[in-house]
Amino acid sequence: MTGFNPSGGDIMSRVQHRVAQLGNIPRQRISNIITRPATKILVGAQSSRYSSWNIRQIHVTGLPKHDFQGTGRALSQEDAKDLLELTAKLSRHISGDDATLRCTEINNKGVVGQADQLVTKHGIATSYGINNRDLRNIDLNSKSVPYLFVRRSTIIVNLFFLRLLIQADRILILSQPESISPAIASQVQSLYLSNLEGRLQSSSNQPFELRALEAALLTVVCSLEAEYLLAREPALAALKVLQEKVDVTRSQLQDLLFHSRRTAAVLNKARQVRDALQEVLNVDEDLAAMYLTDTRAGKPHAASDHAGAELLLEAYCKVCDQVVEAAGALNTAISKTEDNLKSILDAHRNQIMLLDVKLSIGMLGLSSGTMIAGLYGMNLINGIEDASWGFPVMASCCFGVSAIFMLYGSAKLRKLNTMKIQG
Repeated sequence: MTGFNPSGGDIMSRVQHRVAQLGNIPRQRISNIITRPATKILVGAQSSRYSSWNIRQIHVTGLPKHDFQGTGRALSQEDAKDLLELTAKLSRHISGDDATLRCTEINNKGVVGQADQLVTKHGIATSYGINNRDLRNIDLNSKSVPYLFVRRSTIIVNLFFLRLLIQADRILILSQPESISPAIASQVQSLYLSNLEGRLQSSSNQPFELRALEAALLTVVCSLEAEYLLAREPALAALKVLQEKVDVTRSQLQDLLFHSRRTAAVLNKARQVRDALQEVLNVDEDLAAMYLTDTRAGKPHAASDHAGAELLLEAYCKVCDQVVEAAGALNTAISKTEDNLKSILDAHRNQIMLLDVKLSIGMLGLSSGTMIAGLYGMNLINGIEDASWGFPVMASCCFGVSAIFMLYGSAKLRKLNTMKIQG
């Protein structure tokens, strides 16, 4: 293989020859295209590395500037400063290994070892044999997407209000963020400890890590079911009232919107938990690696040996499916009711508009007749003041003109209604 000499003439000759072969483009046009200035962004010492290349440079200042709103104008100095400060703050938060977290450690007997201790992220990662990046979202608020990470010696669980690090002989329960009420955090932790105690006292032959994981899944799934049941009854009552009543008040519409948002929130959370479980179920290696006790004992499971873990996750995945289907059906019913109410309101609005048009046609007819009466009501000599036939003739003309305008407007309105129905 011949050596490659990155010189400008060699590059130009090679590109011209290759493009001419592929596209059958005239060489003069190729030369114009290649010699056209190319965009090159080099900073500092990097430009010296390519000093031997015969490439023209274009200053970046010639490029258009855009901001995040797409308005086509450049960011101001204050906006750029705020952007850089926020970026630095978020980067320190995500990669901040010195950030401290409150946590509680429990051994495989269910005994609390150290409660409410302050440990840095780096200390947790070192103690539990995981990477620092695995903890980058562990201290975010409850809006973070739930997930299950299976590592060599640790199972990382982040399910809304429940954040755990599970090993073969211990569990680390991470405290909730400051944005979450301490009462809710303590209740969730107490519920998990109660479920964990029940799993540890059972006669199942599951290893400790699967029992701890099952207690976490049981806590989260029961919480989802409770949220759905609490949202279902008021929503069904509101739907029943709206279906029976003809008149709808503003407060009832606001209540229906609240129930719709509440049901949609439960549906979204159930889908997220189901997707998190499904991601683990789709990877056989992760299922086999969940047996941390056997791996520590030097008996790692093969990729196909994960029946117990698969059945465990499938069971709770099915429960999440049920919550998703039920919440989805309720949300669909609320959406259909909202559509029906919108149709009813549109029909009432059309009737009001039709009445307004009819009144406008009548007013147009009356105004056209009164115009004639106004002309003859002037104190001017018109020649028919003393005539006996003046009043009946002029009155008939006024009524006739008004009737003509009204009939014409009514005919046009009837034609428009007919065309709308046919369309």
